[in-house]
Amino acid sequence: MIRYLGKNRIIAIMAALGIVLGTLFLFPRESLAQSNQAEYDFSSAKNAIATLSQFPQEINRYITEVSQTSLGPWKLDVSCCTDYFIWCLNTRNFGYRVDYSGSRSNLENVIRRYEQNSREFSNSFSPIGDWFKIALPQFSSQFNAASERILAIQTEIRQGNGSTPEQRAEVTRLLNKLSSNLQEQSNQLKVGMSSLATFLQNQNNYQRIITNVNNGLNPSIQATLSKMQDFVNQQPCRGDADAQFNSIQQQFTNSVQKINNTLITLNTRTQEMDKSISILLGTITNFITKYQLIANQLNATENTQLGSVIQSLHLTVAKQAWEDLAKYAAEQLA
Repeated sequence: MIRYLGKNRIIAIMAALGIVLGTLFLFPRESLAQSNQAEYDFSSAKNAIATLSQFPQEINRYITEVSQTSLGPWKLDVSCCTDYFIWCLNTRNFGYRVDYSGSRSNLENVIRRYEQNSREFSNSFSPIGDWFKIALPQFSSQFNAASERILAIQTEIRQGNGSTPEQRAEVTRLLNKLSSNLQEQSNQLKVGMSSLATFLQNQNNYQRIITNVNNGLNPSIQATLSKMQDFVNQQPCRGDADAQFNSIQQQFTNSVQKINNTLITLNTRTQEMDKSISILLGTITNFITKYQLIANQLNATENTQLGSVIQSLHLTVAKQAWEDLAKYAAEQLA
């Protein structure tokens, strides 16, 4: 009986030790892994890339929507009876050209400029497209090569008796190089942002002009209606002239509103595009700062443990994250 209780007690002690060890080692490792993943979570950057990559196709769609929207002129075709005796004895046929010439000319002018600006979008977008296709994959390759070398140094440190000044200098050089490479990425994105700035400003201006024209439609409609009324009043009958004019008036109003709504949507999307570039710049800037701080730390004091510094970089996770981001950008642009 005593031996049986002793065995149970030993089992209980071992179980307790297992819980303690699990608490001390297992959970921190899981927490560390989650921390590594969070640091290189490029979800926001991927969303930004998706937004930017879709914009060229959206621009083409907006051009089509605007250019295919009819602004007239339209024609009234009226057939009405002037004399009745049981049935119509005399029929009068007349037509009238309904043309909102003042508003229409302003609209067509701004639409031509809008279409021209939109067709030039591909040139404005080119630096961003090149960043997707060329610069980002290039940095991923550079990061991969630097990481492999730094990880090799980490292995050498673990197998030897600590780090050497030469290893410290090489890691510092590689981190500075990565910072420099990232700065080149940032510069190219800034060129893209500058290239798109004029395009975005023009689109905003066109949208405001369309809104102003839309707000000033009523005087143009009333003037056109007054002229038509004068013409119809000179005819021996009216027929459905008023109903036809009301229908034409509604078509014109709807067309202008459609163009206005399209440009409002475009304006919203361009703001999202601008925000997306800022997100990418912020992501890159964060890592420039991180690598520069670590390199400066290694330069400042020899007491910094090189092995611990390398471990803090989480290079295995980082390599995969940059590779995935570059692959995702290529897929989105395709």
